Amino acid sequence: MRARRAPLSEAIGVGTLDPAGDDEVEAILGFYRDRGAPARVVCGPNTRRGFVVALAAYGFVVVEHQRLLVADLDDVAAVRDERVEPRRSSAARARAAGARFGRTAVTPGSVSERNFLRQGFVDAGERTIWQRR
Repeated sequence: MRARRAPLSEAIGVGTLDPAGDDEVEAILGFYRDRGAPARVVCGPNTRRGFVVALAAYGFVVVEHQRLLVADLDDVAAVRDERVEPRRSSAARARAAGARFGRTAVTPGSVSERNFLRQGFVDAGERTIWQRR
């Protein structure tokens, strides 16, 4: 699969545990440039401010907001469809997410989000996807 067509091609975790700045942004740009893919970076609530400032200085802009809802599938009180098998492996979840990429999203305050929360999901915060213009 070519990187430009991979919906899961994003730098994740940069600037979360350790400080990050210009050097890391330039490394990210070089990595994606070498592969002919758009440079995309995921930032969460624990991403250090200095890294976000560096992204903006290099022309990155927020292109997507994601609300993170999590639950233990065994605790969710919902009707189960026998034709649907939960994906427990990371690889299977990644493939399923890639197949659904770009379809209906659960947005903050939406009926879908309220339904998820009512079914036992926990709001784990928001993250943003940054992409270079």
